[in-house]
Amino acid sequence: MARRIIDLAGACNTEREVEIPFVLDNMPESPAKLLDVSCSYSTFVIEMDKLGFDSWGIDILDYGTSYDKFIKADARNIPFENNYFDIVTCISALEHYGLVETPYHSDAIYDPQAPVKATKEMARVLKDDGIIILTLPFGYAENKETLKWIKFYNSNMIKQLIDAADLKIIKKQIKTLKDNIWAEVSEEEGEKVLTTDKVNCNVSLILGKIC
Repeated sequence: MARRIIDLAGACNTEREVEIPFVLDNMPESPAKLLDVSCSYSTFVIEMDKLGFDSWGIDILDYGTSYDKFIKADARNIPFENNYFDIVTCISALEHYGLVETPYHSDAIYDPQAPVKATKEMARVLKDDGIIILTLPFGYAENKETLKWIKFYNSNMIKQLIDAADLKIIKKQIKTLKDNIWAEVSEEEGEKVLTTDKVNCNVSLILGKIC
């Protein structure tokens, strides 16, 4: 399934190679209620529906495939009630929020607080015993053109993000691309990874509410 999701997204040889397996390995059992945030470039939400999940998707962009549980919506204002979902996923999307020179959404005004706003919304719609699976680029980039459309995270930035949403880290995986193989590394090693033309380091997180 991971291979199918990656291939259909056209994401071979990208960080999806480590993100999607991590997400699938940490999914609860169906028929849990699932929200996939920023789903437009993936069939993940549909694949989960096939497995029996009550699987919903939102995105600021249209969804390329007909799916009756897709809602066009901004992650900063998720159109669901509090404590609704057992699991919320946000796969390689949060790093683009609030940036204007990106092909992945249509923000017209720079909003540096967009990642925090969206994370708070994900926490709001999550049940008290639910989990958020969040994946992000890790390390740093020096290319100014790259930084216009993607934000790279380090451990301190992640702490600030989840603290603002009253979340805690349950599980963390950091992998970097070495000789065309994704290998697990420490936080210290990951923060030193430089990205040039594509993301070379990824962090995948399972988050829970601080109750």
